[in-house]
Amino acid sequence: MGALAGLRIPAQATTLESGEEDRKYWLQLLAKIADPVLSAASQRRLKELMPVEVVRANVEERKQYTYLEALGRLMTGIAPWLESGAEDGPEGKLRHLYAESARAAIQSATDPASPGFLNFCQGGQPVVDIAYLSLAILRAPTELWKKLDGRTQRNLIAALETSRKIQPIYSNWLLFPATVEVALSMMGAWWDPMRVDYAIRSLDT
Repeated sequence: MGALAGLRIPAQATTLESGEEDRKYWLQLLAKIADPVLSAASQRRLKELMPVEVVRANVEERKQYTYLEALGRLMTGIAPWLESGAEDGPEGKLRHLYAESARAAIQSATDPASPGFLNFCQGGQPVVDIAYLSLAILRAPTELWKKLDGRTQRNLIAALETSRKIQPIYSNWLLFPATVEVALSMMGAWWDPMRVDYAIRSLDT
């Protein structure tokens, strides 16, 4: 993508001269964070191109989780921006470009035939990051759900449903499957209200 490469980053964020410069600075940061992930994911090459960083786990273990972790957390961060604002003007055109890439990334991540198909149900960590992806869709239902083609919508629902295999830790992790169920409800799929109620009641005591 690199669509924001021509924007000037102010030398010191604390000495920005105007709101316009401030906006350019933040858009530049958005591009720096989002471009590597969305560009690779939208081309179905996230697993091929994204490096795996390891601290206390081995590389093969991290490979099971790191790609959904990157995609889900990025998407939930940029979703409000994708959903708001016009598509005209320089920023509007950028928003449109990123929204298209985000939808292509979802298509790749949820298509079982894609080399970029991600792990939504093996191990415990995916329940966290699929919740972040679900939250992104709840924050941007038009751009990240309604504008998906029918096949991708079905694949996304199936991916979210497979995460029910994961037993969350009895902690704030109960909110993760609850978020997934809320997203499924918004999508018009069958959802489990007990998972939502259980999370609320457990954390409200």
